[in-house]
This record gives sequence, structure tokens and C-alpha cells, in this order.
Amino acid sequence: MPLQESFDLGASYEAWPFYVVCDVSQSMWHKRWHPNESLSPHYIMNTSFAGMMEAIDKDISARHIAHLSVIAFHDTAEVITPLCEIADGAPTTPIYTLPKGNQTDYACVFKKLATVIRQDTARLTEQRRHVKGPAVFFITDGQPEVGGNRQADEIWLPERARLVDRQFEHRPRIIALGLGTVDERTLCRIATDDPAGAACIADPGATPADLLRSIIDIIIFSVTHSSATGSFVFETPQGMRRVS
Repeated sequence: MPLQESFDLGASYEAWPFYVVCDVSQSMWHKRWHPNESLSPHYIMNTSFAGMMEAIDKDISARHIAHLSVIAFHDTAEVITPLCEIADGAPTTPIYTLPKGNQTDYACVFKKLATVIRQDTARLTEQRRHVKGPAVFFITDGQPEVGGNRQADEIWLPERARLVDRQFEHRPRIIALGLGTVDERTLCRIATDDPAGAACIADPGATPADLLRSIIDIIIFSVTHSSATGSFVFETPQGMRRVS
């Protein structure tokens, strides 16, 4: 069943931020896991995002409300495409090549997201925009790891908690999309339940390339249908199952 949450459609000058957050650690691109580079999650993401922006740009509802940003994380977290209004940004706003990193630092990316989303929503509010609750599509294929060791929950969970603090006016929803060796418990701890979020994990035997294409399709679907209806809409990508 689609995930939906309704919003007030009364505002005439709305802005809806969507963030695509990409794990670019070694397991997403290294030939040890992906002998054929063109089938690696990193390659699929790199070659799909421009088309994603163009597809969203063609939707008249999304052009009037949607704003999109791409963030990559590994040893650090980087804003690859700053939040831009679809009507003004696609397809002319460049989506720079995703970096290739090593580790999977969850604490770093949640800290970065908290800062970026607060700055972005403050800027939109100053522009007298009615800001709808940001949505984060969080794509990862492994457990948090730093220095060759599992990153302890007490390191990254407080940063995640700060991001979704209920006192934050524009508290984001998080959709956690897990490939590879990430486990259900981790995905469920990433995803939000209020506002409505979701956690999805890859079906056994699903290939990373097919999964990433399906995820990109669902992001396009979510942004365009949410913009058209005024309610957040999300469906489980093909090749995945809901765990939260």
C-alpha cells in the first residue's frame, strides 16, 4: 500500500524540499564487490541523477513546488547538488560526479543533514515560502563503519536524533533504502515513523543495478505524485520489501 500523509493545500507559495542521500563507500563502487563497474550502485547513481532531474522537471506540479538536493557520504558528507527549485534548476543545475569514498560514517552524514536542512528551510522561510516537511531518501548498502570497525550506536544515533528532533519546525521524514549487507534493525533505526517514514530492504537475489534503477523510479514517482496531491506519497521499490 502507498504511504501517504496529508498536508494543508491552502498555501499558494509552497516549497517542498527533497534530499537524495547516497552512500558512496567502497562497497558501492569497488571492483572487489562490483567487477563490472557499469553495474555498480555508484555508477547507476552517477548516470541516473541527471535523468531523474529532467523527469521531475517535466511534471508541472513538481515544477511549482519541489526542491531537490543530492548529498553523498563516506568518510565525510558532501553536498553534491545544493537544494534547488526544480523549475529553475533542472536540467541546467549540474549534478556533479559522486565521489568514491572508503568508510560509512553515519554520524557524519546525519550531522551534515541536520545543518543543511536547517539552513535550507530557514532560507526558504526568509523568502516567505510555506515550507512543507522535508523528505530524505537515504540509500545505503552497509552498516556504519569508521576506522575499520563498526561505528557504535551511541556515536551515530544522537546525530540522527538531532536531525529529527520534534522541536525542529521542519522535522524531516526519512525513507531508508537498504542494499547489500545493511540489516533490518539498522534501517528501522534510520527511518522515521512520525512524520511518516519507511524502511525498505532488498529482496534476496536482487541485483544492485536493478535495485538502484527501481529506487530512482520511485523517487521520481514520490516527488511528482506528492507535489500533485499535496500529500507525501511513497511506494516500495520493485525488488525490495517494507520492514518498517
